[in-house]
Amino acid sequence: MIDTHCHLLPDMDDGAADMSEAAAMAALAVREGITAVCCTPHLYPREQAKPARFYAARDRCLAELQAALAERGIPLRLYAGAEVYLSDDIFYAGDLQPAALNGGRHLLVEFTTRALRLFRARQYIEEVRRRGFIPVLAHAERYPLAQRDPELLYALAEEGCLLQINVDSLAGQAPPQNVRLAWMLARDGVAALLATDAHNMAHRPPLFASVRCAFPAELTAAQLHDMSEAAAERVLGAH
Repeated sequence: MIDTHCHLLPDMDDGAADMSEAAAMAALAVREGITAVCCTPHLYPREQAKPARFYAARDRCLAELQAALAERGIPLRLYAGAEVYLSDDIFYAGDLQPAALNGGRHLLVEFTTRALRLFRARQYIEEVRRRGFIPVLAHAERYPLAQRDPELLYALAEEGCLLQINVDSLAGQAPPQNVRLAWMLARDGVAALLATDAHNMAHRPPLFASVRCAFPAELTAAQLHDMSEAAAERVLGAH
């Protein structure tokens, strides 16, 4: 698996608390069959207007973590990215190119999980496109707006937005409404990417191989390979 959404970098957000936990998460990821991780700390609205400091901190943490993993003999490749929170601030954001996954054309974005109007969600996605990015919607199964009306996600996918779903949802380890929608998106071939969205060792750890047996039986090996590896390779290599 190539993980395109993971909060592995220490002391950047609500992910790994320190280098020790980040190394433990990385070691677990390797045991779970994960060969590479795109580190995607949250880029919140308060940092979007002038994100240079965020990028500098992320790059420093990533270099330090990659060195720490090499010292420990943990064979995990790291790439840089961010998870960009979409709100009205996105219209006034500074340079978002360094936030793109591996510096390419794909931008990992998230909506609020609270009240959000359909027309506003579409405006945010359109702004991402206007800036020249291909939107990748993080944990697409988690939004109440989409749970009430899944056609929103199908329409976004039809328009070129990539939908990412979480491993824990596909494995039935998330709230039922998340599980149902993740299974539907995977079954219908609408989910483009499967990622861990791992935050720490206790809350949503970086699992994959050990929970594959809980994935829906209808999910073919080819679908799983594409969501967990092939599509990620395309995304991270698209410059």
